[in-house]
Amino acid sequence: MSDSQNLSSSSSVVLQQILDLFVTAGYSESRNSNLSVTDLLTEGLAWCIAAAAAAAIDTTKNPNSPDVELVLNKSKVLEDIEAALRSIGCPYVLQARQIQELDYNGIYSVVQWVVDRIQTNTTKNKNEVSYVMREIEREEGIVEQLKKELEDAEHSIEILNANLNEQNMRIAHILNASQDLRVKLDKEGDKAVVERLTLLFESLKVLENKESDSRSYCKQNDSSPQDDVIRLEKEMLSYEASKSSFDDFGDFSCDPLEKLKSAKTVRAFCYLIFLLE
Repeated sequence: MSDSQNLSSSSSVVLQQILDLFVTAGYSESRNSNLSVTDLLTEGLAWCIAAAAAAAIDTTKNPNSPDVELVLNKSKVLEDIEAALRSIGCPYVLQARQIQELDYNGIYSVVQWVVDRIQTNTTKNKNEVSYVMREIEREEGIVEQLKKELEDAEHSIEILNANLNEQNMRIAHILNASQDLRVKLDKEGDKAVVERLTLLFESLKVLENKESDSRSYCKQNDSSPQDDVIRLEKEMLSYEASKSSFDDFGDFSCDPLEKLKSAKTVRAFCYLIFLLE
């Protein structure tokens, strides 16, 4: 820093303050003693302006890594510094000649504002980054919670499906048992009907046999009651003819009509007994 030998004590203090601001902003070359004061101020100011612009435009860009091309293009730095300061909204006017003539007071005001701008933007960017990170963490927490709820829901669905399958198996078992029972009942019902019909046929056959026997019996005994009836009718006629001459009828002292009725009654009684056997 060959120009520092010609500085007054007040100018040296202001220069040191400017260099300290460069260090605060992150410009590490401010301690390089091989550069002249003019080059040091020019490069440091250009670096700070680039850092402030980068921090203001791109929040993801590191303010300590400004556009190198802007810093190293020394032939245009002095010409572009005024426009660069206006582009970032610097309220102070700094002309190229002020840097060349080492107007420390004018340069200090500009450097102080630019460094404050860098720090403000850096803090703002850090806050924004912190906010974004917190939001990301919150969203990740929500995603994890949703994943857990999804896993729980899937587990519950598996349990419900298992219970449903078990219920379906029970229903199928009940239906099969019901079908088997119905088939069994149908079979047993058919068997009972067959047995009942068999008994009825046997009873009918017995009745038919009894009827046949009864008819045969009646045919066999028709001649005897008929003979009795004819005999009784003849006796009744004889009785009527000889009633006036005879007081007693001998063996036929009873009324012949009564005898006829008795014969028919005996016949009916015998037939009834046969049916009841």
